Amino acid sequence: GYGDREMVIRINGLDTPWGADDLQAALAAGPNAILVPKVSTAGEVGRVTGAMQSAPDTVKLWAMMETPLAILNAREIAAAVLPRSQHVIEFHAVTAGACWAAVVGSEPVRLQADQSG
Repeated sequence: GYGDREMVIRINGLDTPWGADDLQAALAAGPNAILVPKVSTAGEVGRVTGAMQSAPDTVKLWAMMETPLAILNAREIAAAVLPRSQHVIEFHAVTAGACWAAVVGSEPVRLQADQSG
């Protein structure tokens, strides 16, 4: 066996014809987390967390920031995700030598890339 595993369900983007239905189906399946791709605004996170109100607190949110607009909105997105995330939120994009990260219970912080090398 592979030991203990967490189940994460990736849904289609909220801006697609399938996103809302995927979210409802994923919530019904009761995963450990729901991965939402191409989140660009805190409002999109709000749509997801609103739908997650009836889900157990054990269902976490993984919001992928994959657009330039998301990077510009990183602080707001991180703040909106925090109530439904238990791990470090890492943004896999670097802009002007920095990226944003947040840990539950803290404000998002800007991380400076190492400029020495």
